[in-house]
Amino acid sequence: MDVVIGTLVKANSIDAVRNLWELKLMIDGSLNVRKYIVRSKYPFKNDEIRRFKLTLKGNKVIKVEPSD
Repeated sequence: MDVVIGTLVKANSIDAVRNLWELKLMIDGSLNVRKYIVRSKYPFKNDEIRRFKLTLKGNKVIKVEPSD
C-alpha cells in the first residue's frame, strides 16, 4: 500500500455515519492536486483547509498534523 503525504486543499463529507470524505490534497513536492476518497474520524471544516498536512495509507487517514 502506498503512503501519500500532502496539504489539504478541500474536504467534503460524503457519509458522516461511515466517516467517508472526499479530500483534495496538494501532494508534497508538486503543485498537482489529487482527489481521494478516504475514511477519517477527524471532522474536517472548510475554514481549516491548508492548515493540515495529511498522511494517507490506502483509503485511510493515518496522520493529521499542522502544516508548516
